[in-house]
Amino acid sequence: DDEGQWKAPFYFIQGADPQFGLMKAWAIGDCDNGGDEWGEEIKLTEQAVQAINQLNPKPKFFVLCGDLIHGMPG
Repeated sequence: DDEGQWKAPFYFIQGADPQFGLMKAWAIGDCDNGGDEWGEEIKLTEQAVQAINQLNPKPKFFVLCGDLIHGMPG
């Protein structure tokens, strides 16, 4: 309930275009048909979450804009 009435200063984080699958597609040079693996993107996302969790003060929220995925595994 207190968060709905927040009146103090705050900050948030904006992320954009994680494009899961794009790193492999770009690496193999086939951005139209590649992108069936997300391993590198997952590793980088975990690193980002760890870094965000270490911030002080903590951000109130995280906004993700843009393309979430480039290609689906399988």
